[in-house]
Amino acid sequence: MIIFLFILMMLDYALTMVGLKLGIITEGNMFMVWCVELPWQTGAIIKAIISIVLLIPIYIAKKQELPLYKIAVVIILGVYTLLFMMHTYWIFMYMGVYCG
Repeated sequence: MIIFLFILMMLDYALTMVGLKLGIITEGNMFMVWCVELPWQTGAIIKAIISIVLLIPIYIAKKQELPLYKIAVVIILGVYTLLFMMHTYWIFMYMGVYCG
């Protein structure tokens, strides 16, 4: 599950980068704006490191079998799934307008 969360976090970065570069989205998170303005390799590495740091407490909670682990994972999965769906929708809408 933690690996899936990491993948969603990295997909969020990639889709944010695509959306910002195409000019079809705006980003409210200044950290993400800063990462996307870096060379893509540097931004991806920084995003990966930050994602891993944020997932460490989730991993520890899982190992200690804390009851809040499942609630936290469901909330995080929900947020990143929603972000993934929104980014994907915007990109497909953009492609449909300009490719159709």
